[in-house]
Amino acid sequence: MPVMTNRREYLLVFLTLGFLTAVEIWVAKTATGNIKIWTLIALAMSKAACVATFFMHLKTERNWLRIIAALPLLAGIFAYVLIREVMYR
Repeated sequence: MPVMTNRREYLLVFLTLGFLTAVEIWVAKTATGNIKIWTLIALAMSKAACVATFFMHLKTERNWLRIIAALPLLAGIFAYVLIREVMYR
């Protein structure tokens, strides 16, 4: 059986993801309107960044690979801007 060398780090990531999930549930039950939507989006992106950093090993990669991993985020922002522009034409 393989020995986990970074147990402390994995435990910290697990607790962080659990905390962010609890905050998401709280926000979903209490907040309303645009604040709820934007807060949940920000929390989801934070969780995705945490997973990518630790479980996809991006924290040890070079900067150019981090930039490549961030491209979908930029594509999403671009799509949002285009959709908003078409809505108010």
